Amino acid sequence: MLLIVLGHIIMVHHDANETEYIISHFTRPFSIVAVNVFILISGYFGIRFKTYRLVQLSCQTWFYSVAIFLLVVALGLHTINVRVDILAFLPIFSKQYWFITAYFVLYCIAPFINHAIENTNHHIFQKGLFVGFLLFYIWPTLCYLVNTNQLVLDAGYGIVNFIYLYIFGRYIRLFHTETKTPQFYLTIYVASSVLLFFFQYALSHFLGFEFSSWLSYNTLFVFVAAIALFMFFKNLNFHSHIVNVLAAPCLAVYLVHLSPYGWKQIIQVLQIEESRGLIYILMLVSYPIIIYAFGFCIERIRLFLFQWYEKLLCKWIEQFINKHLYKNIENSLPKKRL
Repeated sequence: MLLIVLGHIIMVHHDANETEYIISHFTRPFSIVAVNVFILISGYFGIRFKTYRLVQLSCQTWFYSVAIFLLVVALGLHTINVRVDILAFLPIFSKQYWFITAYFVLYCIAPFINHAIENTNHHIFQKGLFVGFLLFYIWPTLCYLVNTNQLVLDAGYGIVNFIYLYIFGRYIRLFHTETKTPQFYLTIYVASSVLLFFFQYALSHFLGFEFSSWLSYNTLFVFVAAIALFMFFKNLNFHSHIVNVLAAPCLAVYLVHLSPYGWKQIIQVLQIEESRGLIYILMLVSYPIIIYAFGFCIERIRLFLFQWYEKLLCKWIEQFINKHLYKNIENSLPKKRL
């Protein structure tokens, strides 16, 4: 989540002739992997469908979307436009947070993906992953280079990338035998990120305009770097209660800082666009931590004030769905685990 926040800060562009432009474009390949890593983590541990958890995710997203909208309106920072602002009350359906919408879909279909994986031969699984790798990462990488249409036109911001990464994470958990050290994977992560920067920078000069297409979630560089960073942490042997506590509200940090109504205010308050030189470098180091700490505190306050009501509401909605719409999806599938 720190890398995701860093990536959003970096995307506040500077002029191509400024030093900050070089710094941001060198840093961004290291942060662009974060979303892919999150889905790999989900795949590695596996999503076990629970209606309550899906409802809870929806309620949390709705709360922040509506609360931040009402706050900016109350403070006079936003002029109401009914046609646009009605979407704040339908954040998942209207894709106000693109990641939440894609993850919501992934969560719903995960039981069926799990069932297919657990009943697939190891070698068939490998072949399927290889074909998917060629279609959804090698093909787009080449398409970006020659500026032509791709098989999937979402730059990896959609459900196809999410499904593939989820399946890849499951493969690592079920079939991968480790032979490399954490240092090996860290080297691959750094090398892939640095190469991505140099190739893009060289192409920008060659073409005469900024080339940043390879900074997409479905390119070879980002895919390899994401796998490497995930494998680096997977092979570390440590346990930290502090990390677990700090990580718990990470999704809330995303919802707080990337609200369509709140992000512009954060940019202005922190004066991100005006930062230069050493201040800009210090900003890249400190602001993700500051924003994360802010989101962490907001989530703790929200839970303190509304957690009881949220649990009651989620429980009621869960019972209604299970009774009137469908039984637990996981229980509807035959069980066969490896």
